[in-house]
Amino acid sequence: MWAEGAWGLYRGYPRTVAFFEDRLWWASSTNNPDTLWGSKSSDYENMEFTDTAFDDDAVILPLNDNEVSQIQWMMSRQIMAIGSANKEYRFGATDINKPVTPSDRKATPQTSFGSDSIQPVVLNDAIFY
Repeated sequence: MWAEGAWGLYRGYPRTVAFFEDRLWWASSTNNPDTLWGSKSSDYENMEFTDTAFDDDAVILPLNDNEVSQIQWMMSRQIMAIGSANKEYRFGATDINKPVTPSDRKATPQTSFGSDSIQPVVLNDAIFY
């Protein structure tokens, strides 16, 4: 059995990376500019998931929106802020007091300002971009 991975020379590699809730998150490959990939919990190099979707499995999440917008940056706080070329998103579990799992993850648009590829900075409790 043969399968092609999500990243590689043909599909491209992710352009941004962040840690959030004990997972390593990658985002925005050439072939999937609006997709996030999260590792298994506490196993940062393991991107395996199962059909039964255990809570510690890896997570794949395309930002389902009306327009494809390349993810430019991710910033981890109580939630993960995601800046894309056309919008900014709030990412986390549906209840922010619970961890992200393959079956409980949600990206919600917050603004429609759009972001450049410059990394944001945190000043006090606010993210500036």
